[in-house]
Amino acid sequence: MLKGKFGSIACDSLQIERGKIEIWQKTNTDSLIVEMENFDLLARAIQLDSGSVMTPQRFMFADDIAISADYLSLFDRGKSDFYNINHLSLSTQKGDISVNGLYGATATQGARPQRDKIKGTIDNLDISGLDFYQLLQKQVLNVADIQVSGAAFVLNKGLADSTTVTPAPPDVVQQSSDPQSWVVSKGSIGRLLVSDSKFDLVNENENTGSFSLPEVWLLAQGMSYDPDMTNAGGRLFYSDHILARVAHVKYVLPDKLSMLSAEELTIDSGDSSIVAQHFTLQPLVSRYDYGAARGYQSTWMNIENDKIALNKVDMNQLIGKQQLNAQSLHVYKPEITVFRDKRIPFPEWQRRPLPQTMLRQLGFPLAIDTIKMIDGYVNYQELAEKAYAPGEVFFSDLNAAVYNLNNDSIRALTHPHSTIEADAKIFGKGQVRAFFTFDLKSMENIHSYGIEVDSFDLTEFNRILIPSVSVQIKEGKSEKIIMNAKANEQYSIGEMRFYYQDLKIALLDRETETTRGLGNVLGSFFANTFIIKSDNPKNLVLRKGDVFFERDEKRAIFNYWTKSFLSGVVSSVGAANNKRKIRKMQKDKTVAEGK
Repeated sequence: MLKGKFGSIACDSLQIERGKIEIWQKTNTDSLIVEMENFDLLARAIQLDSGSVMTPQRFMFADDIAISADYLSLFDRGKSDFYNINHLSLSTQKGDISVNGLYGATATQGARPQRDKIKGTIDNLDISGLDFYQLLQKQVLNVADIQVSGAAFVLNKGLADSTTVTPAPPDVVQQSSDPQSWVVSKGSIGRLLVSDSKFDLVNENENTGSFSLPEVWLLAQGMSYDPDMTNAGGRLFYSDHILARVAHVKYVLPDKLSMLSAEELTIDSGDSSIVAQHFTLQPLVSRYDYGAARGYQSTWMNIENDKIALNKVDMNQLIGKQQLNAQSLHVYKPEITVFRDKRIPFPEWQRRPLPQTMLRQLGFPLAIDTIKMIDGYVNYQELAEKAYAPGEVFFSDLNAAVYNLNNDSIRALTHPHSTIEADAKIFGKGQVRAFFTFDLKSMENIHSYGIEVDSFDLTEFNRILIPSVSVQIKEGKSEKIIMNAKANEQYSIGEMRFYYQDLKIALLDRETETTRGLGNVLGSFFANTFIIKSDNPKNLVLRKGDVFFERDEKRAIFNYWTKSFLSGVVSSVGAANNKRKIRKMQKDKTVAEGK
């Protein structure tokens, strides 16, 4: 109500041209400064008297208030935070706000040199259908449309404040402890469109990585939030539909030696999918420099995939609680190259977990019903000491399926096994089939597996045998290999049936690559006498091979499986007899159990 000289104010229009506004407000840190230059204001049909009531149609007691400014600056001198706008225009009647050339930054001060924690620019921000009355009078944000283009943000996470704040999940809104604080209580946005934008995370912490999202496009429709209503259907960020595409994604791993990238990453809440086109793991150093950069013998790995698709993902669990629950994961045409330089000292201190322990130690809940690898290729290479070139083994036409991959102890009570089925062609010729079953409840990491290999020429193994262990298969043909084994934390034990013909093996002199005597052993598998049976079966009698290998905890699971397989091979060809080792292991186990 107006008091004093004037009982009412009424005018058709109020116009201010090329004005300047400067506002100082004392804050806890120092002072907040707002400046506005080349300020134009036009207010139409102003009517204000003792009975006037502000309404949505007559915000600030006028039919329309239009504001235009060529420069607006907000600066908090105590925090060194500032925000600049090159041009601002708004209309209360239309509910429109247009911002051009927005730039802002927050900075830190203290013992370290002052640098930005986060800074950003927005070329254009257009808001339409904003209800100014609901926003300022009732703290309700209702907007028809928001469009952002040309946004660019850089976050320097290494300079984050020492006080760590755990973000609330998306279904929880934290209210300010100050009852006088102005916060949006609820609201809706009909459409949010972000285009031609980018985001970079620069991480100075040596133990964390950095990523770049250089081309971001996002569309969110039907966004609405009301604390008195439940988030029906688990809508992602309270939206009917969110579709995001990011091109040329890059993430540098914490060791700064490898980088993850994707030509395009698409997130669609409509079908709950996350799809990465041409997803790669790319080393940033050469295969021969990688181990030296790590300081010990390490696995150099290059991975390329045509596409990776996560389907039926629980988006709210993933974003709000860092839990990955998905119906399926499909990996299309992966090409994997693995290299180890064995001239570099091996890390004797390391301990490598088995698959079940790896799942339990992931650090986040994981549950994927089905994983499928389609038309893959895997190439393993190693360079042995004094070797003239790397040896290799490769598998083509690789197809695999993993079922019930999860680390949920409760789910394991009703779904206790995870299984893998795979088939491929070794050296592009011999068909290989493998089957694995993992007991998810077993703390001893008990698992069983079987391997079958169809007919192929055994001389193909010279690709790995000659460079790596100076052994040559002169001739020989495998008709079939069938192996079944069971393993735990300590041992792998099983049986192999290896059908082959005309097997002839020679040991080579590494310096001259010529055949030498057979008195020396081959690795740790062959007996000192080194007697090879050339055929199996012979005289209609099949010589079964005994699979037995004592696990080396310093080595990875593939070493465990490979050495177990080889133990069955050398037993089958007559180069070793594992029966004595198996009986000793069984006796030791019986004594330990007190039987």
